[in-house]
Amino acid sequence: MELLPSIDLLDGKVVRLIKGRLEDLIEYDRDPIELAKGFEGLGVDGIHVVDLGAAFGLNPNRELVKEIAREVGIPVQVGGGIRSYEVAKELLDSGVDRIVLGTLAFEDEATLKRLLGEFGPDRVVVAIDYKSGSVVVRGWKRSSGLGLFDAVDRMKALGARLFLATNVERDGTLLGPDFETLSKLSRRCEVYASGGVKALGDLLRLNSIGVKGVVIGRAYYEGLIDLRSAVRALKHAGQEDNTLP
Repeated sequence: MELLPSIDLLDGKVVRLIKGRLEDLIEYDRDPIELAKGFEGLGVDGIHVVDLGAAFGLNPNRELVKEIAREVGIPVQVGGGIRSYEVAKELLDSGVDRIVLGTLAFEDEATLKRLLGEFGPDRVVVAIDYKSGSVVVRGWKRSSGLGLFDAVDRMKALGARLFLATNVERDGTLLGPDFETLSKLSRRCEVYASGGVKALGDLLRLNSIGVKGVVIGRAYYEGLIDLRSAVRALKHAGQEDNTLP
Protein backbone atom coordinates (compact mmCIF):
# COMPACT_ATOMS: atom_id res chain seq x y z
CA MET A 1 0.00 0.00 0.00
CA GLU A 2 1.30 3.44 -0.95
CA LEU A 3 1.83 6.03 1.77
CA LEU A 4 1.25 9.65 0.70
CA PRO A 5 1.63 12.50 3.20
CA SER A 6 -0.40 15.56 2.26
CA ILE A 7 0.66 19.17 1.81
CA ASP A 8 -2.42 21.41 1.72
CA LEU A 9 -1.63 24.89 0.43
CA LEU A 10 -3.39 28.20 0.98
CA ASP A 11 -1.62 31.49 0.17
CA GLY A 12 1.69 29.62 0.06
CA LYS A 13 1.24 28.26 3.58
CA VAL A 14 0.79 24.70 4.82
CA VAL A 15 -2.66 24.36 6.37
CA ARG A 16 -5.32 21.83 7.22
CA LEU A 17 -9.08 22.17 7.11
CA ILE A 18 -11.65 20.35 9.21
CA LYS A 19 -14.36 18.80 7.02
CA GLY A 20 -13.28 21.11 4.18
CA ARG A 21 -14.37 24.31 5.97
CA LEU A 22 -12.21 27.40 5.55
CA GLU A 23 -13.51 28.75 8.85
CA ASP A 24 -11.98 25.70 10.58
CA LEU A 25 -8.41 26.18 9.39
CA ILE A 26 -5.24 25.01 11.11
CA GLU A 27 -2.00 26.62 9.94
CA TYR A 28 1.32 24.82 10.35
CA ASP A 29 4.59 26.73 10.52
CA ARG A 30 6.33 24.66 7.86
CA ASP A 31 8.05 25.61 4.61
CA PRO A 32 6.31 23.62 1.81
CA ILE A 33 9.47 22.90 -0.19
CA GLU A 34 11.52 21.79 2.81
CA LEU A 35 8.57 19.75 4.04
CA ALA A 36 8.35 17.94 0.71
CA LYS A 37 12.09 17.21 0.72
CA GLY A 38 11.78 15.87 4.24
CA PHE A 39 8.99 13.54 3.20
CA GLU A 40 11.18 12.20 0.40
CA GLY A 41 13.90 11.40 2.91
CA LEU A 42 11.50 9.34 5.03
CA GLY A 43 10.90 6.80 2.28
CA VAL A 44 7.25 7.51 1.52
CA ASP A 45 5.84 6.50 -1.86
CA GLY A 46 4.81 9.98 -2.96
CA ILE A 47 3.36 13.30 -1.88
CA HIS A 48 -0.26 14.42 -2.14
CA VAL A 49 -0.54 18.19 -2.71
CA VAL A 50 -3.85 20.05 -2.45
CA ASP A 51 -4.16 23.56 -3.86
CA LEU A 52 -6.89 24.88 -1.58
CA GLY A 53 -6.58 28.34 -3.06
CA ALA A 54 -7.54 27.04 -6.49
CA ALA A 55 -10.20 24.75 -5.04
CA PHE A 56 -12.01 27.61 -3.34
CA GLY A 57 -11.58 30.11 -6.17
CA LEU A 58 -9.00 32.14 -4.24
CA ASN A 59 -5.30 32.60 -5.06
CA PRO A 60 -3.96 29.49 -6.81
CA ASN A 61 -0.65 28.05 -5.61
CA ARG A 62 0.20 26.63 -9.02
CA GLU A 63 3.82 27.82 -9.25
CA LEU A 64 4.55 26.51 -5.76
CA VAL A 65 3.01 23.18 -6.71
CA LYS A 66 5.29 22.96 -9.75
CA GLU A 67 8.30 23.85 -7.62
CA ILE A 68 7.51 21.03 -5.20
CA ALA A 69 7.31 18.58 -8.11
CA ARG A 70 10.68 19.80 -9.42
CA GLU A 71 12.42 19.63 -6.05
CA VAL A 72 11.65 16.03 -5.12
CA GLY A 73 12.41 12.75 -6.82
CA ILE A 74 9.29 10.89 -5.73
CA PRO A 75 5.86 11.05 -7.35
CA VAL A 76 3.74 14.12 -6.65
CA GLN A 77 -0.01 14.00 -7.19
CA VAL A 78 -1.94 17.26 -7.16
CA GLY A 79 -5.59 18.08 -6.63
CA GLY A 80 -7.69 21.13 -5.95
CA GLY A 81 -9.31 23.43 -8.48
CA ILE A 82 -8.13 21.63 -11.64
CA ARG A 83 -11.23 22.44 -13.67
CA SER A 84 -9.98 22.82 -17.24
CA TYR A 85 -7.97 20.89 -19.78
CA GLU A 86 -5.41 23.70 -19.95
CA VAL A 87 -4.66 23.69 -16.23
CA ALA A 88 -4.53 19.89 -16.11
CA LYS A 89 -2.11 19.72 -19.05
CA GLU A 90 0.03 22.51 -17.62
CA LEU A 91 0.50 20.58 -14.38
CA LEU A 92 1.14 17.22 -16.04
CA ASP A 93 3.65 18.78 -18.44
CA SER A 94 5.45 20.53 -15.58
CA GLY A 95 6.56 17.37 -13.77
CA VAL A 96 3.52 16.52 -11.67
CA ASP A 97 3.04 12.75 -11.83
CA ARG A 98 -0.71 12.56 -11.28
CA ILE A 99 -3.59 14.99 -11.14
CA VAL A 100 -6.69 14.50 -9.03
CA LEU A 101 -9.94 15.60 -10.67
CA GLY A 102 -13.22 16.04 -8.84
CA THR A 103 -15.49 18.75 -10.20
CA LEU A 104 -14.11 18.49 -13.75
CA ALA A 105 -14.62 14.71 -13.86
CA PHE A 106 -18.31 15.01 -13.01
CA GLU A 107 -19.15 18.21 -14.89
CA ASP A 108 -17.05 17.80 -18.05
CA GLU A 109 -16.79 14.14 -19.01
CA ALA A 110 -15.47 14.97 -22.48
CA THR A 111 -12.41 16.67 -20.99
CA LEU A 112 -11.89 13.82 -18.55
CA LYS A 113 -11.89 11.35 -21.45
CA ARG A 114 -9.48 13.57 -23.38
CA LEU A 115 -7.04 13.70 -20.48
CA LEU A 116 -7.28 9.96 -19.91
CA GLY A 117 -6.65 9.38 -23.60
CA GLU A 118 -3.68 11.74 -23.87
CA PHE A 119 -1.93 11.02 -20.58
CA GLY A 120 -3.22 7.57 -19.65
CA PRO A 121 -5.20 6.25 -16.68
CA ASP A 122 -2.08 6.08 -14.47
CA ARG A 123 -1.78 9.87 -14.40
CA VAL A 124 -5.39 10.88 -13.81
CA VAL A 125 -7.10 10.15 -10.48
CA VAL A 126 -10.82 10.74 -10.02
CA ALA A 127 -11.75 12.19 -6.63
CA ILE A 128 -14.90 10.71 -5.18
CA ASP A 129 -15.57 13.03 -2.26
CA TYR A 130 -18.73 11.92 -0.52
CA LYS A 131 -21.28 12.85 2.12
CA SER A 132 -24.01 10.44 3.19
CA GLY A 133 -23.19 8.14 0.28
CA SER A 134 -23.41 10.83 -2.44
CA VAL A 135 -20.53 12.40 -4.34
CA VAL A 136 -20.04 16.16 -3.84
CA VAL A 137 -18.15 18.67 -6.02
CA ARG A 138 -17.27 22.39 -6.15
CA GLY A 139 -15.20 22.40 -2.99
CA TRP A 140 -17.59 19.89 -1.40
CA LYS A 141 -20.43 22.43 -1.61
CA ARG A 142 -22.63 20.88 -4.31
CA SER A 143 -24.00 17.40 -4.94
CA SER A 144 -23.03 15.70 -8.19
CA GLY A 145 -26.36 13.89 -8.20
CA LEU A 146 -24.61 10.52 -8.15
CA GLY A 147 -24.32 7.91 -5.43
CA LEU A 148 -20.79 6.82 -4.55
CA PHE A 149 -20.78 3.43 -6.25
CA ASP A 150 -22.73 4.63 -9.29
CA ALA A 151 -20.13 7.40 -9.66
CA VAL A 152 -17.28 4.88 -9.64
CA ASP A 153 -18.97 2.73 -12.27
CA ARG A 154 -19.64 5.78 -14.46
CA MET A 155 -16.03 6.99 -14.26
CA LYS A 156 -14.68 3.50 -14.95
CA ALA A 157 -16.83 3.36 -18.07
CA LEU A 158 -15.11 6.55 -19.23
CA GLY A 159 -11.70 4.94 -18.79
CA ALA A 160 -10.71 5.99 -15.26
CA ARG A 161 -8.82 3.43 -13.20
CA LEU A 162 -7.57 5.28 -10.10
CA PHE A 163 -9.82 6.86 -7.48
CA LEU A 164 -9.30 8.94 -4.34
CA ALA A 165 -12.11 8.48 -1.83
CA THR A 166 -12.69 11.07 0.89
CA ASN A 167 -15.46 10.92 3.44
CA VAL A 168 -15.98 14.66 3.89
CA GLU A 169 -17.46 14.21 7.36
CA ARG A 170 -14.24 12.58 8.54
CA ASP A 171 -11.67 14.70 6.72
CA GLY A 172 -9.27 16.36 9.16
CA THR A 173 -11.19 15.05 12.17
CA LEU A 174 -8.91 12.21 13.36
CA LEU A 175 -12.04 10.08 13.80
CA GLY A 176 -10.64 7.15 11.83
CA PRO A 177 -11.25 6.16 8.19
CA ASP A 178 -14.57 4.97 6.79
CA PHE A 179 -13.40 1.36 6.69
CA GLU A 180 -16.71 -0.17 5.66
CA THR A 181 -17.08 1.98 2.55
CA LEU A 182 -13.39 1.75 1.66
CA SER A 183 -13.52 -2.03 1.88
CA LYS A 184 -16.42 -2.11 -0.59
CA LEU A 185 -14.65 0.34 -2.90
CA SER A 186 -11.40 -1.65 -2.86
CA ARG A 187 -13.27 -4.60 -4.34
CA ARG A 188 -14.65 -2.38 -7.08
CA CYS A 189 -11.67 -0.23 -8.11
CA GLU A 190 -8.12 0.87 -7.29
CA VAL A 191 -8.75 3.35 -4.51
CA TYR A 192 -6.68 5.73 -2.40
CA ALA A 193 -8.13 6.43 1.03
CA SER A 194 -8.28 9.91 2.54
CA GLY A 195 -9.90 11.34 5.63
CA GLY A 196 -9.86 10.52 9.32
CA VAL A 197 -6.58 8.61 9.67
CA LYS A 198 -5.40 8.97 13.27
CA ALA A 199 -2.98 6.14 14.10
CA LEU A 200 -0.64 3.50 12.70
CA GLY A 201 -3.31 0.88 13.31
CA ASP A 202 -5.55 2.66 10.81
CA LEU A 203 -2.86 2.32 8.14
CA LEU A 204 -2.40 -1.38 8.81
CA ARG A 205 -6.14 -1.98 8.68
CA LEU A 206 -6.44 -0.07 5.41
CA ASN A 207 -3.62 -2.18 4.02
CA SER A 208 -5.44 -5.34 5.07
CA ILE A 209 -8.67 -4.40 3.26
CA GLY A 210 -6.87 -3.83 -0.02
CA VAL A 211 -6.81 -0.08 -0.64
CA LYS A 212 -4.12 1.01 -3.09
CA GLY A 213 -2.80 3.87 -0.98
CA VAL A 214 -3.58 6.27 1.84
CA VAL A 215 -3.25 10.02 2.24
CA ILE A 216 -2.11 11.24 5.68
CA GLY A 217 -2.54 14.82 6.82
CA ARG A 218 -3.31 16.03 10.31
CA ALA A 219 -2.19 12.81 12.04
CA TYR A 220 1.35 13.44 10.82
CA TYR A 221 1.42 17.17 11.56
CA GLU A 222 0.17 16.65 15.10
CA GLY A 223 2.63 13.87 15.88
CA LEU A 224 0.17 10.97 16.00
CA ILE A 225 1.89 9.03 13.23
CA ASP A 226 5.65 8.76 12.70
CA LEU A 227 6.11 8.38 8.97
CA ARG A 228 9.43 6.52 9.15
CA SER A 229 7.86 3.95 11.48
CA ALA A 230 4.78 3.75 9.26
CA VAL A 231 6.91 3.06 6.19
CA ARG A 232 8.67 0.22 8.03
CA ALA A 233 5.43 -1.25 9.35
CA LEU A 234 3.76 -1.26 5.95
CA LYS A 235 6.83 -2.78 4.32
CA HIS A 236 6.83 -5.53 6.95
CA ALA A 237 3.10 -6.10 6.43
CA GLY A 238 3.68 -6.40 2.70
CA GLN A 239 6.44 -8.96 3.23
CA GLU A 240 4.13 -11.00 5.46
CA ASP A 241 1.41 -10.88 2.81
CA ASN A 242 3.88 -12.20 0.22
CA THR A 243 4.68 -15.23 2.37
CA LEU A 244 1.08 -16.33 2.70
CA PRO A 245 0.25 -19.61 0.90
